[in-house]
Amino acid sequence: MAAPLAAAALATAKRGQVFTVQLADRTLRVEGDPVRLVQAVNNLLHNAVKYTPKWTHHRECTF
Repeated sequence: MAAPLAAAALATAKRGQVFTVQLADRTLRVEGDPVRLVQAVNNLLHNAVKYTPKWTHHRECTF
């Protein structure tokens, strides 16, 4: 999941947005296609950046 988070951080910086990540203390195990799971997280973060006005702060969500 590092790649989508890094891409989102870069995209938000370009738009003057603030992006913070706080991971849960425990590990969440999800069964599924790892490529598709990364793609889904990437799409969610991309849409959050795209549809959030410039110069704003993203709300925090914990996985």
